[in-house]
Amino acid sequence: MSQALREATNPRIRGLADPILIRPARIATKFIAATTEEMAGSLDPVRTRKSPERARFRSMTVPAAGIHHVTGIASDPQRNLDFYAGVLGLRLVKRTVNFDDPTTYHFYYGDSLGTPGSIITFFPWPDARRGRQGAGQIAVASFAILPSSMGFWIERFIRKHVEFSQPVSRFDDERVIAFKDPDGFMAELVAHPTAESRPGWHTAGVPAEHSIRGIYSVTLWLESC
Repeated sequence: MSQALREATNPRIRGLADPILIRPARIATKFIAATTEEMAGSLDPVRTRKSPERARFRSMTVPAAGIHHVTGIASDPQRNLDFYAGVLGLRLVKRTVNFDDPTTYHFYYGDSLGTPGSIITFFPWPDARRGRQGAGQIAVASFAILPSSMGFWIERFIRKHVEFSQPVSRFDDERVIAFKDPDGFMAELVAHPTAESRPGWHTAGVPAEHSIRGIYSVTLWLESC
């Protein structure tokens, strides 16, 4: 068993905690089913709801608390494990298979409890052609860290020969280190005070005070906006 696998595998699995996100996006989506007349405004939706002989007007608001997990594609499984568990200090929460292709691993990385909102997963296909990044996909996965951890991660990336960019300021309260994993998957460490709302956890290479505190956000690429 590799050092990264020993550090990442923690026998103290106590199940999944309630979803807690660093910066939850409160999105309300309304699903409406109504007759053509109601949509045209000729019927009173309230009266229609009370009339069993007519189609009902159903309105449901569904809040989206935030991101549950992010999934990417990798090439070599051992290299993927060594980077996310060994370099980034994430815990290997679970190793299973791709149920559409049982010959392929499915790695789950996250915090010490596997909390929803901390999870990034990968399907490693060693012989697959390298993908092309473009519009219509999630292009960047961002992880939360404490503002005081910026220096630690810059030094660690230098020691581990990780491809990264110098920190930049974004919006009013974010400091961002952009980096790539060994397969070119684009990611960021985002330093923000709200990272304190999640506990850290200790590995041999990453002390708890500098550990990644879950998924911060994702970036979508579009043709136009």
